[in-house]
Amino acid sequence: MAGNSACSASGLGAIASDHPLSLGLVARNGLYQANGATREFVYPMTDSSHGVSEILAMNAHEFLVIERDSQEGLAAKCKQVFRIDVRDATEVSRVETLPTDELPTEIRPVQKRLFVDLLDPRFGLAGAHSPEKVEGLAFGPPLPDGRRLLVIAVDNDFRP
Repeated sequence: MAGNSACSASGLGAIASDHPLSLGLVARNGLYQANGATREFVYPMTDSSHGVSEILAMNAHEFLVIERDSQEGLAAKCKQVFRIDVRDATEVSRVETLPTDELPTEIRPVQKRLFVDLLDPRFGLAGAHSPEKVEGLAFGPPLPDGRRLLVIAVDNDFRP
């Protein structure tokens, strides 16, 4: 789907599945496996002022990631879900430190592509009532035609 122009700047950042995070240009993405092992990758943030609030595994190497600004209403410019693939990314858990601006050529970040722009006018979420915190992803029950239902959750801080 088409991207929001306010989300078109480039930078590198981190994925964290437990809280929004914005660490500047280069940081790590930790993926936790059921057996307790972890793998870390570099995730290219769309903008260094954005945060990532959720990761949902699609399979062993593809994930959906919520990347968003922390703005609500008319100030909201970026609420996007990206599909990433870690197959060809460099595992960086043994890399002591990462640079803060540009990655060395031997470190490949995850592959990333826009899955859905939640502020696309077709969804009716942009505007005065746009939520600040899009924070959760889950797969619902399979649909009768075999497609997967994606559930997206918003934290409204108990406001109506």
